[in-house]
Amino acid sequence: MNRCGRAVVGAFVCSETPFAAIPCPIHWQRGRLPGKGVSMFHPSIKPTAAAIAVLTAFQACAADAEPSLTNVVVTANRQPTRVDRVLADVTTLNREDIQSSGYGSLELLLAAQPGVEYSATGGAGQPASIFLRGANGNHTLVLLDGARINSATLGTAAISAIPLAAIDRIEILRGPASSLYGADAIGGVIQIFTRSGGDTPYFSASYGMGNRNASAAEVAGGGRFGDWSLSMDASQSRTDSVNAINHPDARWATLFFTTDPYNPDRDGFRNDSVSARVGYRINPDHQVGINVSRFWGLVRKDATQCDLATGLVCTANFDSRTAQAVQTTSAYWRGQLSQDWTSTLRLDRSEDDQRDYRFDPATLREPRSAFATTQHQLSWQNDLRLGPGKLLLAAEELQQKIAANSTYVQKERTIRSLLAGYDAWYGPHGVQINVRQDDNTQFGTKTTGGVAYAYQLSPAWRAQGGVKTAFKAPSFNDLYFPRDPLFGGGNPNLKPEKSTSTEAGLTYTQGDHRLGVTVYRNKVSNLIEWRPDLAVGPFFWTPQNISQALLRGATLTYDGTLADWCFRASLDLQNPIDMERNVTLNNRARATAKLQADRQIGAWNIGAGFLAVGARHEDDSFSAATPADRRDRLGGYTLANLSVQYAVDKNWSVFGRATNLFDKRYEPRFNYNSEGAGYFVGVRYQMK
Repeated sequence: MNRCGRAVVGAFVCSETPFAAIPCPIHWQRGRLPGKGVSMFHPSIKPTAAAIAVLTAFQACAADAEPSLTNVVVTANRQPTRVDRVLADVTTLNREDIQSSGYGSLELLLAAQPGVEYSATGGAGQPASIFLRGANGNHTLVLLDGARINSATLGTAAISAIPLAAIDRIEILRGPASSLYGADAIGGVIQIFTRSGGDTPYFSASYGMGNRNASAAEVAGGGRFGDWSLSMDASQSRTDSVNAINHPDARWATLFFTTDPYNPDRDGFRNDSVSARVGYRINPDHQVGINVSRFWGLVRKDATQCDLATGLVCTANFDSRTAQAVQTTSAYWRGQLSQDWTSTLRLDRSEDDQRDYRFDPATLREPRSAFATTQHQLSWQNDLRLGPGKLLLAAEELQQKIAANSTYVQKERTIRSLLAGYDAWYGPHGVQINVRQDDNTQFGTKTTGGVAYAYQLSPAWRAQGGVKTAFKAPSFNDLYFPRDPLFGGGNPNLKPEKSTSTEAGLTYTQGDHRLGVTVYRNKVSNLIEWRPDLAVGPFFWTPQNISQALLRGATLTYDGTLADWCFRASLDLQNPIDMERNVTLNNRARATAKLQADRQIGAWNIGAGFLAVGARHEDDSFSAATPADRRDRLGGYTLANLSVQYAVDKNWSVFGRATNLFDKRYEPRFNYNSEGAGYFVGVRYQMK
């Protein structure tokens, strides 16, 4: 543990509570390591100079550092594993990291982590995409307490509906992971763990207010009572935010509109959440439990609706909005069948429900478009000690169903899977092997695998590398979205996307300091893109397997303590290109740099964060066939945040944060606004 009371990487030790996709063995005991942790980098420092400066400071300070404590991650191999034995590129954030980060939304918190970028169609609550290592947003698999929550229609997860108040821990696995989790994990996996109780009764509550009429309240409580463990938390937040769109595309306005059809008001966001857990320990070797979570958001947005029957009469200044709900329910049994064998049986149900409201100028009514995904997953996993390592054997069945007020040719599919894995350390040699077979009723059988190897060069230096394959199944929208004779629709002849990835890394660890670099190359083929079919018409858009993408890059990270300050820094240099057109993929920056610095001074905890993002580009959606020179440029930006917390006594504290200190105006997507400078202050009670 360093002098800021933080473990170097992550901050969580395995829990008996089954919040993970693969819960901990029963004999593991609960514990937590305190921590900070949002990775940012000062924008004024050039990447090369920054790396040299960090390495120099690191070498100078490492000699007198205190030894770090071990923590555990589960997403990297579906089994609880000491972080210093994980053969993957992972980041872990705990509850303390989230509270001290200075961020008010999950998408912005994730964007401040190594290897992660985001784009959004406006401010708070607006739909957002998360990119891992330059891959597409629908190449990121998102798990909530082990359950898949990616929409089967859009392919992405509604992360903007999940409030930070409900989250206990986040694990980010960078790099392909289909050999562990199946389809969609081409870029990596983000696993979100909701809050859970400890062995002793606890209670916490907070309330705060900020500019743009923002407010947030949360309450949580629980504990262990004999053989029962109970926990519950609820939160509510709201904000007026900003106008989502900064101006309509002038070319569209010239063609169709005589006035601005977009409502220029603020597009606010309201979010409610509730989650509960009940666990029962049958005996020292067996336990059962149920977890339920529901998140609901209502976001106002700028949208227009034109009706061909009335000669393209379009909506003007109507307050369009989207209601988004994400819900998961899980039931589990876990048993220690022998000293070397733990078995877990889980049944997960997840729902993603999106409803859009727009005014139809033809009927003078407010029609509702509705899209819902329901997923049922039954899994049986067995973890066995085998020699110096751990053997993983599992079987899964996933049923995906969609419901919509549009007509889809098919609305359900089933995936049956078998997977096996083994990881072990033989002296200085570490190895991880995974293989998985998925049998999809739409596409047949797909087999993926992964091999990783590490060598401990010395007590401080370690080298590692790996080769992995992955795939993504087309979404129901890609395949079956109802076809319109003018504007297009789905393509039932699509093939799954597939990828082959290689990576290599080198880490240097001394005391509580850790410096690491990872380089990677991920080639994606059969890439699905929505493109116009000019043989039909300039506006007839349909998805096609026409592209290949090559994702290359390097990530440099540092965690440590310098002069009583806790630092987390990262630098990402990448070149994610569309190989067909030889252009950078949409909304990806070639370089991002991030730094977070925190310090404890008596009862005060202060933090400062910096984020620098390079220029990005986006295809010109107006052009029927977008050439490389018809792309919209989104300028780079630099953000600075401050956070502060003061402990009034052992239970009460006050906190505040200031975001985007210099009121930088930037576009998270072309023609969309971001939020400017903001502040938020509040009070928190936590029973200790």
